[in-house]
Amino acid sequence: MWDLPDFDEFAFIDSCNQLFPPVKVEPIDTTQISEIIRKRDQKDRGNIEKQQEFDQINRDFIDSLYLLKGTLNAFNEEEIYQFTMVAHHSEDCDWVYKWLERFIDHCNNGYKGKSMIGPLLDRMLHPKDGYCTKQDVQKRDYFIYMIKDKYPKYLESRKVDW
Repeated sequence: MWDLPDFDEFAFIDSCNQLFPPVKVEPIDTTQISEIIRKRDQKDRGNIEKQQEFDQINRDFIDSLYLLKGTLNAFNEEEIYQFTMVAHHSEDCDWVYKWLERFIDHCNNGYKGKSMIGPLLDRMLHPKDGYCTKQDVQKRDYFIYMIKDKYPKYLESRKVDW
């Protein structure tokens, strides 16, 4: 629109703001974040379709929070624990790989707080019955190779011997 003759960008923005006034959103505190995720994560665990729907909402919520803050250092221990719980229950292996790498990087940089990373690694990547192993063994093998290369002592320190 800037190439239109006599286009006034500020007048255009003002008219948009009048038609669609900005909505002020109150920030969510950390207790609310972890509680929102926890409730969704546990909701309808017996109904697979509903459970997958809530898991996707949680994954999107967590991704949005991470994009907003840019680092796991900006989250407290309870939030990180809930993030690992969502990953542990997830059926989206690509999302799990992305977040596992972030969790491992965070731990590798000194995080010692509460998490589900050990059970998450086992549930998703176990060579015999890991969920992501069953989905695509080559992708799982590549992920393990990449993690061993990038964080050589991490899986060793976790006593993961795959």
